[in-house]
Amino acid sequence: MPFGLYMHVPFCRHRCDYCAFATWTDRHHLQEQYLEACRKHLATELAAGVPDISSIFVGGGTPSLVDPAALLAVFAQAPLTPDAEVTIECNPDDLDLDLAQTYAAGGVTRLSIGVQ
Repeated sequence: MPFGLYMHVPFCRHRCDYCAFATWTDRHHLQEQYLEACRKHLATELAAGVPDISSIFVGGGTPSLVDPAALLAVFAQAPLTPDAEVTIECNPDDLDLDLAQTYAAGGVTRLSIGVQ
């Protein structure tokens, strides 16, 4: 049975008028602690026993706003199926070749590029 993981990254530069998601525009100083809490939570779930993950979707907020190494470290520990799809939502303003290559090297297979 497929098993998927969704990770919410609630940080944004500004709140879009149409957005109904849980996001913060004024708490960027909490990014490191938030990602560490996500990493610890995932480690706890993995220790309890979950099947290999067939898809990871990182949404938000604006996941491309946070440090890519810290973001990738959260799910680097996750056991993936051989054909797993790993998606990160990106704001076009954040995305450049270096960031795309960093994501690809970290196992990201798909970018979801939003047009705000």
